[in-house]
Amino acid sequence: MVHTVAPASLPSAPAADGSLAQTFLTALGSQDFEQLAACFQPDVRFRALVPPGVREGADRSEALGWLRRWFGDASDLNVLSATTGIVGDRLHIAYRFHLRKPAGWQVIEQQAYCTVEEGRIADMAIVCSGFCPAPPPADMR
Repeated sequence: MVHTVAPASLPSAPAADGSLAQTFLTALGSQDFEQLAACFQPDVRFRALVPPGVREGADRSEALGWLRRWFGDASDLNVLSATTGIVGDRLHIAYRFHLRKPAGWQVIEQQAYCTVEEGRIADMAIVCSGFCPAPPPADMR
């Protein structure tokens, strides 16, 4: 049996985590990797499950390396949706982007679960849809 909990009864993200999530989303969506770096603890643990397999990083530089590899060469990056919240003691950040990569237009969705310490991400675990072919936006056809 599935039980549905009304959204009003779910805890909301603490203000600090909510602003961290928004800073992360804004920086990633604008490909501002310097601002994105400020979201992470220096020794952040980074793991991502992507279609080819698991990707890991043991510090800020390696975490940013993966994000830059995935999004750094994108142009016309459009945020289709983004949500944040709290799951237990973890910050949840979800986003779906429509973007143009060298291989063409694509859509990607990632779900990130983060442990936050001292206002920065200390641990991030991502589940990723992979880059999926997509048509260009209607105004570009």
